[in-house]
Amino acid sequence: MEQVDEIHQARQHRRFWQRLPAALEGQFRESQRARYRYPRAIFFLVAALAFGLAPVYEADLLSPSAGFRPLFHLIQFGFMVPLTLAASILTLAPVPLALRRWAQVLGVLAFVGGVLLLRYHALRGELTYPSEMLGIVVIAVSLFGGFSSRRVVLLGGGLMVAGIWVELNAPNGYTPELDALSLFYMALIAVLGSLTQEWQARSAWINHRYVTALVRTDLLTGLSSRSEFNHLFPRLLAMGRRELKPLAVVFLDIDHFKLINDRYGHLYGDEVIRRVGRSLALHYARRPWDLCARFGGEEFVLACYDADLRSLQSQVAELLQAVRGLQLQAPEGGGPVSISASAGAIWILPIEESVEQVLGQADALLYRAKETGRNRGCIARAGALADVIEIA
Repeated sequence: MEQVDEIHQARQHRRFWQRLPAALEGQFRESQRARYRYPRAIFFLVAALAFGLAPVYEADLLSPSAGFRPLFHLIQFGFMVPLTLAASILTLAPVPLALRRWAQVLGVLAFVGGVLLLRYHALRGELTYPSEMLGIVVIAVSLFGGFSSRRVVLLGGGLMVAGIWVELNAPNGYTPELDALSLFYMALIAVLGSLTQEWQARSAWINHRYVTALVRTDLLTGLSSRSEFNHLFPRLLAMGRRELKPLAVVFLDIDHFKLINDRYGHLYGDEVIRRVGRSLALHYARRPWDLCARFGGEEFVLACYDADLRSLQSQVAELLQAVRGLQLQAPEGGGPVSISASAGAIWILPIEESVEQVLGQADALLYRAKETGRNRGCIARAGALADVIEIA
């Protein structure tokens, strides 16, 4: 429930210039890195190939002068190709995040820095290299890299300032104003495109998280929902079967709940369910693989992984006592209200049992507890429902 509230608050302030709360921001950035992992690797690989294959086309397209050719090759093969190729490889490699991020930063800097250097020497008449290449690089990094808009603004702004300075300080006889203006508009397109892209990505991500949290969470109690239990319990059963670990499933049902609704109203009935749910969330199923969910109406279900049969008996007794011990007051000063619950618990070392069989046996034990007087629990091993342990 806390997660639902946190995401809901974040959705109210999801403008693209704002950051999400720290935990959500980290998860969003991680999702972006996963989403753009292959596009980033391809982007860096294309950059490495573009400059690595330059000797094939440089004479026809770039026409570097004989005196500039050694420096031209040094720029290409000294840092542009190695750093962009390393960024492509490390983006896909199972390396620490810090190393991957530094490789990408250096790859981008090598790419844009190399292009800026080549444009500078082109203005000196040492090769043919159009100013539009600067804008193409910035737009490519901005729209296909999935980097945060803040970094794109710094990169795009910094490169364009440097590029425009280079253009405006060109040798005499060159008219730089049009190229400088085109670089400015390309930078503007890149920055605004990146901001729009990130806003859309943040909106889609936070809305998806919100809907997912709503589906997984019972909003009345804050416990897992029935659909989340139905999704996770088969995995828990399969894991127990694979690792030969026993499981326990406990159904708990509030006694005479219809009478509570009829006497005090449905809103008060909701409060009773909420209080029971909070008690379960506070005291039980707190281990990573345990489940605690509202199964429906006034019924709850707990699934305990690697459960001990004797511990299960004490746990069921504590569950029943926790419900009895809730201090509830009737509406409008009507005095204290006492409630109780019935429980059915099955202990199983899963082999071939299906989800329906396990839950069906636990449900049968719950109905036995209700038929024998309520306010009690019935526990049995799977397949041995005749040997029932009763706990009052």
